[in-house]
Amino acid sequence: MPDLIQQIRDTYSTDKAAALNMLPELFQQYDEGLIKVLPCKVGDTIYRVNQIFGEYSISEEKFYDNNIRFNWFFGKTVFLTREAAEATLKERKP
Repeated sequence: MPDLIQQIRDTYSTDKAAALNMLPELFQQYDEGLIKVLPCKVGDTIYRVNQIFGEYSISEEKFYDNNIRFNWFFGKTVFLTREAAEATLKERKP
């Protein structure tokens, strides 16, 4: 979770007004692309196609290193449905 979101959550429990005052900065970071919104959530299954087919379960709320790259390749190498992944794999076979 981005630091600013965690700061807002922490502040909200003790000072709701201060947390609300932090929202413009959050919106700005989102507009600048600094906050990634993944098209899946914890518990979802995603399907990855590279040379082989792989099925993965999103099991953590935090996406670090290797997991964050899935966001960049959704619809190309990572899919939300098995059918879409299999169709792409078939298209790639000579």
